[in-house]
Amino acid sequence: MKTKLLSFLFASLCITTNAFADDFIVADFENNNIGDSYDVHAWSPEDGSATVAVDPVNANNKTVNVIASNWDAMLKLNVTLPAGKTLADFTTFAFDIFIPTNAADEGANWKQISIYLDGEKVYADDGYPFICDLNTWTTKTYALSDLTLSTENLSKTSFTLAFGLSSNTADYHVDNVKFSSPGEVSEDGYLTIDDFEDKTIGDIYATKSWSPGDATATVTADPVDAENKVINMVTSNWDAAVIFDVILPEGTTLGSCESLSFDLYNTPSQEWAEFSKVQVYIDGDKIFQDDTEEPTSPFNTWTNKTYPMSVMTMTDAQKAKSVFAMAVGISIGTGNYYMDNIKLKTETTGDGGDTGIIDLNKVMNVYVDGDMLYLNGAASNIEIYDVKGYTWLSVKNAETINMSSLEKGIYIVKFTVEHKTFMKKIVR
Repeated sequence: MKTKLLSFLFASLCITTNAFADDFIVADFENNNIGDSYDVHAWSPEDGSATVAVDPVNANNKTVNVIASNWDAMLKLNVTLPAGKTLADFTTFAFDIFIPTNAADEGANWKQISIYLDGEKVYADDGYPFICDLNTWTTKTYALSDLTLSTENLSKTSFTLAFGLSSNTADYHVDNVKFSSPGEVSEDGYLTIDDFEDKTIGDIYATKSWSPGDATATVTADPVDAENKVINMVTSNWDAAVIFDVILPEGTTLGSCESLSFDLYNTPSQEWAEFSKVQVYIDGDKIFQDDTEEPTSPFNTWTNKTYPMSVMTMTDAQKAKSVFAMAVGISIGTGNYYMDNIKLKTETTGDGGDTGIIDLNKVMNVYVDGDMLYLNGAASNIEIYDVKGYTWLSVKNAETINMSSLEKGIYIVKFTVEHKTFMKKIVR
């Protein structure tokens, strides 16, 4: 069966994340002893503590329990990136969080998450948003482009990182702290979002659902090949799907992908289960439902499902995304099915036309110097947008662009030369 993805997650049941990307694990605390203490970013030493503890869900796992009695007291870690890497080489920052019921705080999960780099606040939620369900592990993922990072910050190879809830009555756990960059595309153009081979049987994935109890997504043995690992979706309500955090390679966006494919193994869990509809969501918005009258797949056999991206209903902002949460599943009230080999096929480059997406570095030199972007050659229809798809600048027929109006961060420059489209990630 094996043929070898700032997002903010929604309605989730999650204690593990997919490793389709190039992950750098900052800390998972497994080599620590219960009771070990970590540094805390705080106004004063007595404002908080960060102590290695037993996972409140899985007694075989270790986490850090953060307790705060003043605002902005949170876990602080010393980070040294792998040799040859700087912060600019990564696209997202993520960690798992578990907030238990807190008798001292009725709104324990309606807080502001803040992130500090070398003592400087580089991110804070607007207001006091809903963070996650209580008593449930949830992965929080942030695009680095959403952080206020200077060029100096992005060039760093080591730094202190502090993050967590800003609260004067906090009591929560964190685990699996990591930075990620995109995975590699195979020679035939496929990016494997997940094939579960690096997971452990029993690992749980986040799900998109109407309520937390509507679905579970658990890594399990393949019902046909016990040596293969797959994801098992069990649902008790419609419109549930398993969530994957996706980071596309540099120069690739959702709109430049050709197709989505996965292997599906359905079981007769309820009447007409074989006619359940495949659904796809991007950052919580439904972009596709397979409304054909044909059965989705025969029971108790693996079937490959492939859908061209042209049948997906996407906005321009969604098409421009390179970092997003994608949820995939079949809508069934009482479901029990398996999925494997979830993949996106990136667009291949043709000899002509205006749809070829190719590596800009192979064509011309593009670089940033101070406030200026230099294209080293005239181009038309030039656009600069962030990884969320928001267009900041749009210029026609230029070789240089003044970017002084842009905030510091990561952007995508996209433009057309001789009817071909070129894209490149840049750091402002």
